[in-house]
Amino acid sequence: MNDILKIIKVYINISIDDNTTIQLIEAELRQLPNNEVNMFMSFMRDNQTNKNLEFKSGFQKFIYLIDKFKENRLRLDNNELMKINSYADTLNDKIITLFEALNDELYKNKVSPLSDEGKKYLYCEQISNNILSYLGNNGLTTTNKIGRQELCRLVKHNRFTLLETIKKVVSELVQNKKVLELGYSYDVKRLNWYKK
Repeated sequence: MNDILKIIKVYINISIDDNTTIQLIEAELRQLPNNEVNMFMSFMRDNQTNKNLEFKSGFQKFIYLIDKFKENRLRLDNNELMKINSYADTLNDKIITLFEALNDELYKNKVSPLSDEGKKYLYCEQISNNILSYLGNNGLTTTNKIGRQELCRLVKHNRFTLLETIKKVVSELVQNKKVLELGYSYDVKRLNWYKK
């Protein structure tokens, strides 16, 4: 680890004389699987002249570079995107069928899906079991993440937004699964800070 710290010191002009900085850098590097530390070192070398690093301190440069490295590793490839779109299209059709029936049932009983009574109905055990059997575990997770009341509204009023919302949620779920597969133990939300 000392050799790696020396290389980091040279590449991004960071002071690693105090123990706190060393511990923070080591903690970040430990989050990477062993086979990726060398990949990160190459990435850091290739990006040490990045314009975004100009006015950052050495430690800020390190954090920026390690986050960019992780972000690049998490980027979905074309094959994954095609699978997501295919699954989202299929799920969209099934959700429309299911939630049209739920909307009709609520309408017959003169209950708004957005009311407390509508919410109680949409989240009852019988409806959850029906969703699980018709859409499967991933479909149930997706509907819960979007919200069943919101799905009732989107199915009735805005199906284009429905499809886009499903694609977004499925992409997030795939991304979170990829974080676990790559062995990263960090909060992905930190990566979104740089996009602002």
